[in-house]
Amino acid sequence: MPAVAVTGLGAVTAFGLGVDSLWQGLLQGRSAIAELQRGASQHLRMTMAAEVTAYRAEDHLADRDFNELDRFAQLALVAGREAWRHAGLLQQQPPPQAVAVVSGSAVGGKESEDAGYARLYGEGRARASPLTVPRAMAGAASSRLARELGARGPCASHASACAASSHAIAHAALLIASGRAEVALAGGSEAPLAQG
Repeated sequence: MPAVAVTGLGAVTAFGLGVDSLWQGLLQGRSAIAELQRGASQHLRMTMAAEVTAYRAEDHLADRDFNELDRFAQLALVAGREAWRHAGLLQQQPPPQAVAVVSGSAVGGKESEDAGYARLYGEGRARASPLTVPRAMAGAASSRLARELGARGPCASHASACAASSHAIAHAALLIASGRAEVALAGGSEAPLAQG
């Protein structure tokens, strides 16, 4: 059986953008929980969260991607790009059919889902946007990452609550160990702080 090793990392967290920001926050023992900034509302009883505030979509995405992707998938895309670069795979591209992408998300595209409900029930419109389902589904992150990488190997997503990311990583390791993939991009993302 082939050995499985982690060769690249990527992160977008409440500590900031990139693995270095996450690592420094952890080493310094800082808390990333603070007063809500983005989407703060008088309707919320909760005012504190580990919120990603350093991320701005326009710094990382083309307009089309911004419109097609819920925030959770955007965060996965940025972290996935960092992991791919960190692994040195920009210079040494593996064959497309040898690349797997596996992601995890407990709730998927909450912002898109909430916007759809607001449109239907809050505004009384007859239908939600046609992009609501593709943006809200948990598989949006893995499918968009696979498209960007040109991956033609297995592509999957896990929505197993708090274990979703761990399941995604384990699934990717099994794909490599079984010889079904040579390289796998795996992880998870969440962006549940929506207005509702």
